[in-house]
Amino acid sequence: MTSPFDSGDRRRPRDVLYMAAMAAVQRNAEMAAFYGRFVGKEKKHRVATVAVMRKLVALANALLRDGCRWEECRPA
Repeated sequence: MTSPFDSGDRRRPRDVLYMAAMAAVQRNAEMAAFYGRFVGKEKKHRVATVAVMRKLVALANALLRDGCRWEECRPA
């Protein structure tokens, strides 16, 4: 019998991204403002959270592409 978590499951990465998004909204002013814009437009909290998750993935990909660290890539 196979487990539903054996292959092709996205639950673990989604859970990790969710927790990272929640931490980012609480600790990062830019992410909090981004999240707040969605909630201010009367979007559901889940929609705003998924938008933050997608933004985190895009930022991580950009950092990997450019080969730099978060602190080094921040605009002056």
